[in-house]
Amino acid sequence: MNNNPIFPVIIKPTHVYSTSVGVTKVSSLPDLKMQFRKIELLNKLSLIAKKSSVIVENYIEGTEYAVDLLWTNRKRIITFVHQNKSGTGPDFLDHLYFIDPVDNQRVQNMLENAEEKVDLATAVIFGFTHTEYRIHNGVPYVIESSNRPAGAGMLFSTIERSTGYNMINIFYDYVLDDSKILENHLKVKYNVNSINFWMPPPFKKQGLFESFNGLEKIQKLPYIYSAEVYLSKGDYFYSDNSQVMYPLVIKGEIYINKNLDNIVTEIEEKLI
Repeated sequence: MNNNPIFPVIIKPTHVYSTSVGVTKVSSLPDLKMQFRKIELLNKLSLIAKKSSVIVENYIEGTEYAVDLLWTNRKRIITFVHQNKSGTGPDFLDHLYFIDPVDNQRVQNMLENAEEKVDLATAVIFGFTHTEYRIHNGVPYVIESSNRPAGAGMLFSTIERSTGYNMINIFYDYVLDDSKILENHLKVKYNVNSINFWMPPPFKKQGLFESFNGLEKIQKLPYIYSAEVYLSKGDYFYSDNSQVMYPLVIKGEIYINKNLDNIVTEIEEKLI
């Protein structure tokens, strides 16, 4: 990024509670300065971000992917790929992660190789890494990266339903049990008959939480296997553009020939 950026650009903090929080697309120099001041103010007030700074980078068009990799002794154990739809901005909060087995066959090897280079460059030795990419003109560009599993493990259920791998068991078997020696990077085979998805629906209202109207209708849909509420009655509920947690997470599985965008629209329309 040079001193005369070509807008739109992405501005983001280097250290945050969640890697998507504070990531904003801006289209003018005044907006860039304003967002910079906001991030700097939050950094000054934070007890954990004293060394945090700000990154400004080119906005990249392209399909977004999330790659989760488990390491032990700097050896790859297993790698999973989700496609990620976080919208077109200006904010990029989590909206939809899904495993499309057909698309993954096309990008799996490329993203595995990219993730290995990223993690080796950041000196990861043990544990999970989560990196998000945008593929533009056949090249994967790193959007964000962290040394933890996606959503603190919230995507483990879609991984298990799509591949049969239980990530917690694998973690215990290969990371915490020193008696086992990993000889090869475990190969992943996705269920070719279905798409598994994970979504925290967007909300525009805020205030004291009572309940989610329409939740019972969603739970009765044949392709929904989980709808988890992470709020209690009386909790304060923030609007979507300031949310740093997931008030509601919906998980489902559809046949490969179904249109996922239509399914997402149906779910959102049932929530009032």
